[in-house]
Amino acid sequence: MTLTYRQYGNKKSKKVIFMLHGFGDDEESYVDLAENINSNYNYYCIRAPIPLYMGGYSWHYIPEGNDVISSEYDKVIDDITKSILDLNETIKEIIEMDLLVDKELILFGFSQGCFMCFSMMNSFNFSKIFGICGYAKKSDIIKIDNKIKIYYFFDEKDPVINKKLLGAETLFGDELYQELKNKNYDLEYIKTNSGHSIDQNSFNLIKKYMDY
Repeated sequence: MTLTYRQYGNKKSKKVIFMLHGFGDDEESYVDLAENINSNYNYYCIRAPIPLYMGGYSWHYIPEGNDVISSEYDKVIDDITKSILDLNETIKEIIEMDLLVDKELILFGFSQGCFMCFSMMNSFNFSKIFGICGYAKKSDIIKIDNKIKIYYFFDEKDPVINKKLLGAETLFGDELYQELKNKNYDLEYIKTNSGHSIDQNSFNLIKKYMDY
């Protein structure tokens, strides 16, 4: 299934940024952020496939409560598998339709969107990954010979990200940094004090690294 997305910016730009929102947001959430980063770049803000009853969208189910049962993680994995397939199909279609093969492809994600970045980072020829306030699945961090540059922003006191998201497979913060480092990824780990948000300092660094 091709996902809904919003194109923003300059379609002729050599930089193409795929923006992946977090839980409860949608494709419109990052248009203002894109404009403030650099409106001359080409952005594709993609909507997650799972509608939420309270509004917004999600990339995968989030277990609730303290006693998470295995069947809940089965649903998480099922959602993740479908979301990855849909996102893969969507990005492939965008690249082919808008003739982006020779462009610099960048992946940007916040929270759940950050998780999707790490799940997708070896699927296309991305030059950079921006993972903000998010997490990864340990089995997705594989050793591979590529030239991806990863920028990971995280506050160890983040009140949202926790081990319940993916069970024992959940990696974030120092653990995720160490796993990526062990797999020889080119990595910048930016420790923030912004909780579960993008503060001004983080934004300034995102803008700086995006311009490289």
